[in-house]
Amino acid sequence: MTKVTLAHPDNPGESADVSGVVAKEIEFHKAQTKRAKDEFRKHKASVYETEKLRDEARERIKAEKAQKKAEAAGIASVRDRLMSVDAFMDAEAPDALVKDVLDGGGLSMLIGHRGTYKTAIALAMSLCIACGIPWGAHRTERGRVLYLVGEGGGRAFGIRLEAWLSHHGITRDEIRPWFMGLNGAAPFMSAAWDELVAYAKEFGPSLIVVDTLARHQLGLEENSNSDASEAVNKADHLRAQTGAAVMVLHHPPKGGTSGRGAGAWEGGADSVFHLEKDAPVDGQVEMTTTKQKHRPETGRWAFRIEQVEVRENGTWPTSMVPVHADPFVVDAAAEEAKAAKETALQAEVLEYLRGRQDADMSPNKTEFRKHFEETKRREAALGALEKLKLRGEVEFVPGKGRAEIIRAVTDAKILPFQASAEGVDA
Repeated sequence: MTKVTLAHPDNPGESADVSGVVAKEIEFHKAQTKRAKDEFRKHKASVYETEKLRDEARERIKAEKAQKKAEAAGIASVRDRLMSVDAFMDAEAPDALVKDVLDGGGLSMLIGHRGTYKTAIALAMSLCIACGIPWGAHRTERGRVLYLVGEGGGRAFGIRLEAWLSHHGITRDEIRPWFMGLNGAAPFMSAAWDELVAYAKEFGPSLIVVDTLARHQLGLEENSNSDASEAVNKADHLRAQTGAAVMVLHHPPKGGTSGRGAGAWEGGADSVFHLEKDAPVDGQVEMTTTKQKHRPETGRWAFRIEQVEVRENGTWPTSMVPVHADPFVVDAAAEEAKAAKETALQAEVLEYLRGRQDADMSPNKTEFRKHFEETKRREAALGALEKLKLRGEVEFVPGKGRAEIIRAVTDAKILPFQASAEGVDA
């Protein structure tokens, strides 16, 4: 041990050996440090054990919740759900509620912008099923319908029912046992939804319509796939408990065609249908299949919307009824409408070119594009210009610099489009 000496405070020439005292202090501090380290290790171990127990508790709670969800959804054990090749191949297929369109027990979506008559079309299909009458050219399997009227309920929904029944010559007595509606939404994550499931099991519907998805997703984040998956599970639970098909009405985003928000709904659906207004011709609505799990995605239907008078109610004298349009007539009308539109645009192009020529300001192609860009018809106008050029009704001539200018041929004239009539000689 190193010898440690200290000078005497009163006699600087003398010193004292304090090595023993220093050694004791060092040993004391070493012991203190060791005790502190031991206590820290014990505390760390305690924290680790606490965190471990907390994590185990969280996992246990999570597993219990998952088990409860599985039980609520009617999911049987793995062993109960194992099936052989024979069992799969010989399993009974569900009945088609609407032949070649809508299968029993499945999940479907009807998607359309505001003003595409989603409710009118979904209600018409529902009532055809409730009455057992064909939906257009498609046979239906009669069954009960439970319609969740999330918006526009009460008498506003009543006039829709009245108009459809009146149009088809069916009395309310004939349909009363087959159709039931819920006035107002039952949000998926609410006690009202659980109550609805219990009632649906008693009622025994073949089809349940959720109108609309937005009204029933209250409290859920529309763009969250995890929230959407929770809602899809609720719909699946409803199907499992009742055996009914579920159709969900939804809106697409502005300018889009697929359903607004998370993709879990369309991903989980068996069938998805899209509605478009003024297609294939103005004043009509086109319904097309964008997804079918078990058949080709070739479905296409057109409807014209008829106003049907209803009983005096002080507010609404009529209500809308979608009527299937003949697809062949629709196609012919669509072609005529398209031809008329193209002819009108060609006439507009010629009028624009002549106006610029009269002012001695014939445009080049860049100026032409810019003019029609302002009306959002640049591509259509360029197509019309190309057709006029092929027919020799416009010409491109050298201008200043390297740019060619576009001129209308002096005697070129586009006649207004007229549909051909039967029995009239050409």
